[in-house]
Amino acid sequence: MTLVVFLLTSGFFLTWRGTAASVRPARSDDPATYSVLIVAEDGTTSEREWPAALVDTLDLPVSASGLAPSSLADDLPQTVKSTFQLQYHVTLADGSTRTVPTTTPQSVGVAALFFLLGLFGRNMMYSGSPLSIEPRGVTLPKAQVAAGTAAPTRGARARKGPPPSKKRRGRGRR
Repeated sequence: MTLVVFLLTSGFFLTWRGTAASVRPARSDDPATYSVLIVAEDGTTSEREWPAALVDTLDLPVSASGLAPSSLADDLPQTVKSTFQLQYHVTLADGSTRTVPTTTPQSVGVAALFFLLGLFGRNMMYSGSPLSIEPRGVTLPKAQVAAGTAAPTRGARARKGPPPSKKRRGRGRR
């Protein structure tokens, strides 16, 4: 389950293809990411968080409205993200391509937090304490014995071999 959380937060199942049309203004003086508007060929738009180091080199127009421009310039970068990949590609006007990973320290942190919460929940269910890993004492039904103990021995059935035959009534054969 932790793997699924990691893949969801890393954008493993997302897909897009289009033009990086504009960027929203930063909320702080030194942002780590920018929100980039991507316009697909059919005119649909989506916003994705891209690293500031990449966006600073792209010279994208700044648009506070987040609306797609009526016409797209030819020198804007093209971007492609395929499903089931942890990276996307940005192709610049000069033909060079940059590959950018979608995994972030935040996605790893969320997955690790989810794992720890699941581990603590499991331990609470089985042992009653989030940090204990030994199970509570469980009484077994009478038909079962604890693992590693010898089977019970009772009377004649404890010997190996077939069960004893029934005694015949009356006189035996001669």
